[in-house]
Amino acid sequence: MSIPKHLEEDDLIFSLRNDSNQRRWSELEDNSDSWNVDLVQPFAFGSRMEFDLRVGFSSVERERDSGVRRFAFRSRGPISGDVDLRRNLNPDDVIYDETIDPRGWQLGEVTIATDAYSADQTIDSSYFAVNWGLDDWLRLGGGFRNERSSQSVTTFDQFSPDRNPIESELKTRDLFPSLSATLMFGDHQVRAAYGETTNRPDFKELADTLFKDPVLDRLVKGNPELISAYITNYDLRWDWYFDQGEFVSLGAFYKDFTDPIETVILASASQITTYRNAEAAENFGVEFELYTDLDFIGRWWGEESWWEKWYVNTNYAWIDSTIELSERDSAVLTSASRPLQGQSPYVWNFQLGYDDLDRGINTALLYNVFGKRIVDVGTNGAPDIYQQPQPSLDFVYSQEFGQHWKFKFRVRNLLDSEVEITQGDKTRRSFTVGREYTAALEWSF
Repeated sequence: MSIPKHLEEDDLIFSLRNDSNQRRWSELEDNSDSWNVDLVQPFAFGSRMEFDLRVGFSSVERERDSGVRRFAFRSRGPISGDVDLRRNLNPDDVIYDETIDPRGWQLGEVTIATDAYSADQTIDSSYFAVNWGLDDWLRLGGGFRNERSSQSVTTFDQFSPDRNPIESELKTRDLFPSLSATLMFGDHQVRAAYGETTNRPDFKELADTLFKDPVLDRLVKGNPELISAYITNYDLRWDWYFDQGEFVSLGAFYKDFTDPIETVILASASQITTYRNAEAAENFGVEFELYTDLDFIGRWWGEESWWEKWYVNTNYAWIDSTIELSERDSAVLTSASRPLQGQSPYVWNFQLGYDDLDRGINTALLYNVFGKRIVDVGTNGAPDIYQQPQPSLDFVYSQEFGQHWKFKFRVRNLLDSEVEITQGDKTRRSFTVGREYTAALEWSF
């Protein structure tokens, strides 16, 4: 959208959308209680074989109360003063003393009937596991985890709580198996693993209420009909520890999703997104990781004791993702073939650090970038909405003083790169989030 000549780039523009020109006050209270017990009994048979039995029990209880109050200026009649709403005006040119009267703009409450919800969840779980080892070349492990979850979310009108509340009940009882094997030979090891887990919807995802995403600045509506997603994981990895603390790793993984939860554009409201279970999805990927000191530079150029304090830690993952849609979704969603919502085709992390234990100095530069990913799934012909790659760079520094003091300094998002949201070949929104500076002085005893 072009900016009118009478406005500057950073000026606010008065909007006639129903959700604009509002002030919102919200209150959210979370309470959580948890406990867990873990027991381990090791056994040994001679000098070559050992194993241990593990059992555990845990419980988590969560409660939440959330409410929002909304207030906005609304026009109750012809606007007083010289105001032409057909122009892109600054809010100060629309709402001022002469236009605020019983016939013009009035400040009123516009809280909606679904602006409050209460929720609770209880998760009781237990597990049993066995780990077995033979000499220093073979490790086997396996076990089961039993989880029972009871989740309830009630959305209601906070001025009339008993009038047509919207309730969501989600109860599950699951048994999740896991297996792992590690084969070690010299400085190398090969690991294979299998496991099952679940992804339960959060309270706000189940509440039939409207809230604003603070990161992407979009309106999101919960879905009381969501169900839990289930994930089966397969991993295979090779590691080479070529020096003390230094390694290179290459792995492959496969994830099978049942009923994955995605965010989609509401078919009846293009400015609002919601959550929906897809039929199924698959992720296949490969990952490379390296951690090494830079002492080899010192062996070439001298000063090996200085270069060995520097290190590089990097990992790169490439992921191929596909989604399977139900017949109902295929008729509504725009893309019949696409990646899983939120899944990037690649992720790269790179860290250059310096550790001097004698002087108590630790500092690092941390770089991250991800491939473009779907943030909202398009419906009724509207293209999917993507977040474009956004590189980020952080800096951390810490310095110990004496035996008790430590100074810490951190800068987040040094690049302050643009967050760009696109739909089709158009830029739907772009913004920067700014840099964050943090300094702290710690004393410990």
